[in-house]
Amino acid sequence: MNKLKKIFLIILIPIFLCGCWDKTELEDIGVVIGLSLDKDILTNEIKITQQFINLSDKKTASNAKQYINLSEKGNTTMQAIRQSSKKISQSPSYYHLSTIVIGKDFAETNLNDLDLLFRSRELRRTATLLIANGEAKKIMDFNLSQKSIPASYLLAISQNTKKTNEIPEALKLGELSKAITDGYAVLSQVIDLKTKSLIGAAIISGKDFKTIGFLNNEATAGINWLLNNNVKGIVKITNEKFHKPLVYEVLDKSVDIKPIIKGDKVTFDVNVNVNGRLVENFDLKENESNIKYEKDINTALQQEIKSQALKSFALLKNNYKTDVFKFWKYTQIKNPKFFKKNRNNWNKTFNKSNIKLKVEVNIKDFGNMNKKINPKTIP
Repeated sequence: MNKLKKIFLIILIPIFLCGCWDKTELEDIGVVIGLSLDKDILTNEIKITQQFINLSDKKTASNAKQYINLSEKGNTTMQAIRQSSKKISQSPSYYHLSTIVIGKDFAETNLNDLDLLFRSRELRRTATLLIANGEAKKIMDFNLSQKSIPASYLLAISQNTKKTNEIPEALKLGELSKAITDGYAVLSQVIDLKTKSLIGAAIISGKDFKTIGFLNNEATAGINWLLNNNVKGIVKITNEKFHKPLVYEVLDKSVDIKPIIKGDKVTFDVNVNVNGRLVENFDLKENESNIKYEKDINTALQQEIKSQALKSFALLKNNYKTDVFKFWKYTQIKNPKFFKKNRNNWNKTFNKSNIKLKVEVNIKDFGNMNKKINPKTIP
């Protein structure tokens, strides 16, 4: 038995001493942090630019960029990626891919060409996707004074929705995949080539597999009032009762949506509750201790928010005929039978719908200029 045990150990021990047999050295890995896709209208080919992190020694390459762009073409996304293997010795790794930029021509043609990205197990579903208002390849080589890697810069500014409501929430790759699978519409942030900043939003129709329109900052802000998201920002009001403009900062908001169905028509009862503070007031007659003054500001803010939201609702309903507010989701929850009946033609149902909007605004404070008066202390 002892001899058998010794023989067994001799056979077993080498298994645990084999080491990292499948290891890959760091210098042999090409870390892809950004990806852009464009469409060549003439040849119908896909143009892909992969942004690699430059892992070269900074001491010997002090003037080198922190990234390397590699562009290639192909009839499909996979073919274009494989073509790039002829130009790089490293094996591309997409585990750290954070930003995907789609060119305008590509976005307006057929997003089905993103099929590889949706299926890949190597790509994170949390990667942020943006639409360029031109050629996406140019964005991958932005000359930046802030973050030195364009993909990292785009990811950083896409998360600033708590500061401005003129852009939608960042669209993730997983959300776009789901929208295309289920056939509903979503909004994507738009990056401007000239200003290197985000502007408005792009409407992506999952049913049509493409971008069907672009919205300006004002229309995007109006849509955000009707979406139960984390987008905040400011509201500027100029009213005859105030001699100068006032600026209100949104600290938090909540949106309650109830579909009211009568026959084949739907009315969406929407209540928007906003809490915030007055951050700028150029009115020389400012008097926060006056209850009427505060009430007038509240009324002006409610009217401004309501006006923005109703304009955007009418724009999406009449011009684009697409429900980006996800009203279909609330209808599915509240009345699944009605939704099931109208699911395949939901946009037509949305086009016949109406909205009943109520906005409530609360001013928590007026800053350090004056303390807000408590109505309960008034004799």
